[in-house]
Amino acid sequence: MQLLEIGLRNTIHQAATAHFGQDDWFDNNKIIHTRDQRSIDKAKQSLLRQKKTLEPGRLIAELNFGFWTSLFDKRYEQILWPSIIKTAFPAMPRTRRTRQNLSPRFNKIRRL
Repeated sequence: MQLLEIGLRNTIHQAATAHFGQDDWFDNNKIIHTRDQRSIDKAKQSLLRQKKTLEPGRLIAELNFGFWTSLFDKRYEQILWPSIIKTAFPAMPRTRRTRQNLSPRFNKIRRL
């Protein structure tokens, strides 16, 4: 489970960074929904309490699996997935490489 979380967050982060041209894409309120921004704020607070810098790499590692699976929710259908899904999941067959297919799978794992 830990390896899946690390792989998922890294692939989403790398694809989003390449698409948006900035490694702090998650700080853009035009990309991240208000509800999910709270998770980012909590992760930042946690890093600050630990006296760690707010570097993008540290922040993405601090965000939990629930945050990353929330990016597969319908509210991100047009914001993220048309642009990054092919980069994030290049080996997945095109017919199965959809947000609608991935969302329930990752949420099932999250609930486990």
